[in-house]
Amino acid sequence: MIIDVNLSEFKDSDSRYYLGVIRDVTEKREMEEKLHQAAMFDALTGLRTRLSLSLELDKVSHTELKNGFILTAMLDVDDFQTLNTVLGFKVCDELLKTIASKLRHIQNTYSHKAYRVSADRFVVLGFSTDKDEAFQDKEILLDELEQLTVDMYRAHAFTVSITCVGYVTTLSEQEDNTLTQQLELSLKSARSQGKKGQVARASQLDNNVGLQIASLKLDLASNIDENTLYIVLQPKVNKLNKISSFEALLRWQDTRYPKLNLGHYIAAAEETGAIIQVGYFVIEQTCAFLADLHPAYRKRIFINLSIRQLFDANFTSFLASICAKHNIDHQYLGFELTESMVADDIVLVSKQLQKICDLGFEIAIDDFGTGQSNLRYIHKLPISQLKIDKSFIDDITDTTVSAPLVDSVYQIAKAMNLTVVAEGVEKLEQVDYLRKLGVEEIQGFYFYKPMPVEQCKELILENSHYSRN
Repeated sequence: MIIDVNLSEFKDSDSRYYLGVIRDVTEKREMEEKLHQAAMFDALTGLRTRLSLSLELDKVSHTELKNGFILTAMLDVDDFQTLNTVLGFKVCDELLKTIASKLRHIQNTYSHKAYRVSADRFVVLGFSTDKDEAFQDKEILLDELEQLTVDMYRAHAFTVSITCVGYVTTLSEQEDNTLTQQLELSLKSARSQGKKGQVARASQLDNNVGLQIASLKLDLASNIDENTLYIVLQPKVNKLNKISSFEALLRWQDTRYPKLNLGHYIAAAEETGAIIQVGYFVIEQTCAFLADLHPAYRKRIFINLSIRQLFDANFTSFLASICAKHNIDHQYLGFELTESMVADDIVLVSKQLQKICDLGFEIAIDDFGTGQSNLRYIHKLPISQLKIDKSFIDDITDTTVSAPLVDSVYQIAKAMNLTVVAEGVEKLEQVDYLRKLGVEEIQGFYFYKPMPVEQCKELILENSHYSRN
């Protein structure tokens, strides 16, 4: 029995009195303990709950382990809702109990803690002050979990599979995300990479890049945030060093993904299909920029085109409508495709490009010399420009390899009536060589770096005859 004693003191002029109240609080304490147990331990499996995990991480953050290493793993039963429907709740409950039993064995053997954080999802957590020890423990833990996934797969006639992820991190790397949120993103990333039913092992201490990529893909799959996107423009100059055209370049800035760069964003957009909407955004912004200029000051702007955009059924109609919306003549827009894109299917690509050319837009082949195509195929494409890749320009004056290649490309391109553009030009010696060769347009830091649209507008309006001597 548990009793609660409350003692009160009373005084008068001559005496002192005490009043004691004794209560039996056994039932109350038992109820509180039951509520505590229900909150901290899962009723079905007996494992700790998600709340218990949060409290554990908070507690550790105030101990000497706060600067140590977290060994963590999450496992999830694949297609659990389907299993519930097919096998029934009773069978699936037994399945979860079996998993929990194996996790308790791991917990007792290696002094880790196991948690059930949702219906079919479990977390194993361990701590270490030594980095090497943490990584060794991670491999041991994942070996155990891998055996668990195999055992469960075989025990249930190959109808049950479990995906597991595990890595080592630190409390300081959690940033705004909780550990469980990061693990869940890692699970989704593993499955998207075809690792369903497997154990995915992170090889680096800092797994935030992979997790942020997974999170970014989820965002892009639903919608693109145009507030994180903007364009910059890089001028190209002609033989008189006057601005002849521009290239529009996408920029991305999102504070939610501090470890990712534009390359990560483009790759994620390509994979999710969001690149089509991103491409529409760039075209819209480019047309808006041109619309702000007096027609007398407008120059052609080239925009990078992805293969998904090229084969988008609505692409040509979008181009026509956006130009009409901003009252932009089609001659002021051009599109660049990389050589490797063209090489994939020269016949099909050529047909799609012809549709764009028929509307009055120009086409350029970008990064020429780095892909798999060659001039024998290029003549089949409805293009007007070849852009020689920066890698050949870098050492054009220093080696006997790049110079003859650039010379040959220029001569053949001229025979095909194509304009040659040299990109990535950064030195006066490169400019001199290209000018002597006869290259019509040069793009690179020697003349201009990519600049914000407002700065570009000022450059055009304030000095439309600007040249660098």
